[in-house]
Amino acid sequence: MAALGREARDARELGREAAQKLDTELTRRERELTASPEERMDATLGEIAASDQEFDELSRTVGQPRSDAPADTPPHVNDREGPEGDARSGVT
Repeated sequence: MAALGREARDARELGREAAQKLDTELTRRERELTASPEERMDATLGEIAASDQEFDELSRTVGQPRSDAPADTPPHVNDREGPEGDARSGVT
């Protein structure tokens, strides 16, 4: 019987969390719909800045040698370009 009580509490909590997420999303969308052009531009610029920051963080991570690579790994395996040149652009 205690297990059913815990499951009921968990289900209620899950329902509250889902309702909160939906309410937050609805509020955000309502704000977007009623925003002035200036507010929309500010929001777009903020999203771009956040994306740029995330991209920069990923770029720094990709540019670093893998810390888990074995010591005898050939250098080009940890580099951004292979021994033939930059394989991503097709330049050899």
